[in-house]
Amino acid sequence: MLREYNIAVHRAHPNRVYAFAKACNHFAKTDKLDAKLLEKYAEFITKNDEVIEYIVSQKQEELRAIERNLNDEVHANKCRLHKV
Repeated sequence: MLREYNIAVHRAHPNRVYAFAKACNHFAKTDKLDAKLLEKYAEFITKNDEVIEYIVSQKQEELRAIERNLNDEVHANKCRLHKV
């Protein structure tokens, strides 16, 4: 819905926002201060295209590793079935 109005949307992973907060020494307990932190995080993400590319490449590497593991398991199961 927001994209229909050309409003940028980013779904941030809570662990990444938490790590960003720790790096900024931000340990606030109020919604107002948390909103300011999220604003800083959004600025950081939009200004750092390299960071976004790095995050995407990390996800791709994780997915490739999962795919390799699944392929290895399939191969091992096929070998077991072939022996029976």
